[in-house]
Amino acid sequence: MMRTLVLGWMLSCGAMLEGAAILSVDPAPVTAAVGQSFQVGVVLSGAPDLVAFQFDVLFPTFLSLDSVVEAGYFAANGVFFVPGVTGVGTVTGISDVLIAPGAPDPDTLVTLHFTALAEGTGTIGFANVLLLDSNFSEVELGEMGTGDVTVETAPVQVVPEPGSLLLLGCGLLLGLLKR
Repeated sequence: MMRTLVLGWMLSCGAMLEGAAILSVDPAPVTAAVGQSFQVGVVLSGAPDLVAFQFDVLFPTFLSLDSVVEAGYFAANGVFFVPGVTGVGTVTGISDVLIAPGAPDPDTLVTLHFTALAEGTGTIGFANVLLLDSNFSEVELGEMGTGDVTVETAPVQVVPEPGSLLLLGCGLLLGLLKR
């Protein structure tokens, strides 16, 4: 009897999570060089009736957030985009609203543009996520995926020096041609 109850509970939890929305970073992981700019998308899946969203993004302090750009279906049909307020390692209150549902599933909600300031390894993640459907009911969030970021020192470009023998040979050839 206890086994049946536990199995039933596990199956119902799995069913609840299966229908829940997933917010993630794409691409992940990201590797960049110091001084390099890159972008990642914030992708939502499992919420086909979405009409509004709001969330915060947390990121390592060795990154500079250059801009938050409305993307996907919301870029064409959103009526009130707010790129949020950027602080050290965070941007709060990124939000958008649609006139009517219709966003594809999955959809990229925003694109985050970063510049790598220094070496380091860290994670881009989310906090305070609110998703609303066409009834203005909260959409269940099952998972918040994160994106790992690694910033490395930019490789030094080594310019090869001409070989001494080749240089000597060219000099002798020029000397003979001038005569």
